[in-house]
Amino acid sequence: MKVTERKMRIQGFTRLQILDKKLKKIVGDTGWLENQITNYGFNSCIVAAPIGAASVQAAGLILGTGGDPASSDTALDGSNDAQYSAFAQSTVIDSMTARMTQVFEGSNGLMTVMGNIGVLAASDGTLIAGASFASSSLGTDQQVSASYEFRYS
Repeated sequence: MKVTERKMRIQGFTRLQILDKKLKKIVGDTGWLENQITNYGFNSCIVAAPIGAASVQAAGLILGTGGDPASSDTALDGSNDAQYSAFAQSTVIDSMTARMTQVFEGSNGLMTVMGNIGVLAASDGTLIAGASFASSSLGTDQQVSASYEFRYS
């Protein structure tokens, strides 16, 4: 009897676009970037969910000034608390992708350096996943539209 092997993969991706509100023009776009899902994200959210043991869910996004998180990180390096928000929208866009979106206003907290983004858990704000991107700034007349996806294949 031949055993068929099936592999499942999960990846996290993020994309940010900076909009200049005065010019009504996108002035920065990261494109889709693959990122790091942390050990906490896998253990507490993804692996435990099918058996009802998941204790947390993704709740919001936060911008920071740091780099890529390590798999063992529980906080986003350089987190800017003024640039945290619960998801504006979260939805399943097809049978294999969950998407979360949020808009960050520069008027909520000017960032002279913006270099990473993280997905935080509802229960305690622990880092589930995150990524870095080419550093930029966020002015008071700008906003960042962020999308985050968990893609299963």
